[in-house]
Amino acid sequence: MMSRGAKRRLPDVYKKKKKVFCVSNGSVKDDNTFKEQESAQKVDMFASSEIYSADIPNDTEASLFFLKSVFPVESFEGRLPPIILKHQIYTIVKNKTLVDKQVNELRAKNKIRLFKLGADETETAIVFFDDFKKHVLSHSDGSELIENFLSQIVASCPDISYNKNWLQEEMKFQEEDISKLMHLGLLNARDIGSWWLAIPRAGEFMKAFLRGRKAVLQALRRSKYKELFQAELESRNLPKEAKLGMKYHIFDIIGAEFVTCISTSSGKLLRLRD
Repeated sequence: MMSRGAKRRLPDVYKKKKKVFCVSNGSVKDDNTFKEQESAQKVDMFASSEIYSADIPNDTEASLFFLKSVFPVESFEGRLPPIILKHQIYTIVKNKTLVDKQVNELRAKNKIRLFKLGADETETAIVFFDDFKKHVLSHSDGSELIENFLSQIVASCPDISYNKNWLQEEMKFQEEDISKLMHLGLLNARDIGSWWLAIPRAGEFMKAFLRGRKAVLQALRRSKYKELFQAELESRNLPKEAKLGMKYHIFDIIGAEFVTCISTSSGKLLRLRD
């Protein structure tokens, strides 16, 4: 008979035991080890999702990729990089304030560069930075000046223009360097003592662009009620000199607000504004 003060001994089967888990390699791990590894995996998954999210393009960048695909590079036989007009983005992303904000973010990240085009510098163009560098290097002598201009000036400063003091005093570019960059089409005079960043051979783009825009607007003016369905407009041919193609120009005239878009049961109707 058991004494009154003695503790009753429970069989092992009734005692609280640690949970163990058998993993694929046959080893056995207790509950604490399993929880630690599970927590670590969750942290890794969270970190990976953050990295993945950072790589997802925002609305403006996604629109730029699409508009880049619309640009007919083959029509210019490699003489131009894909050039996108900023107002074309507004055709896809309706919030202009958001577009402007995200364009500035993309500039700061060295993903894009902005350019002023046209005789009056009224058109703001966008080129992906990598496309711009490739274009410049393929149409230059690859000199040290070009390399320094791309790495020290264009890569370090997202501005659309540069002034003389900054180029000469801070970046140590000489007068003859600036003259050569202008000759190569990388700088255009803005006013006394400042220059626009430029796209070599951009004149060829502007010639094709203006010819195409004129043809599209004429087609609308000559139509009944000055309106056409977008599908009908897309099926029409442009003059040979208008190398950018109808789709490119439709994004242009909508984004620049030359036309009003009206959704109908028969499709999108483009009506010329008064």
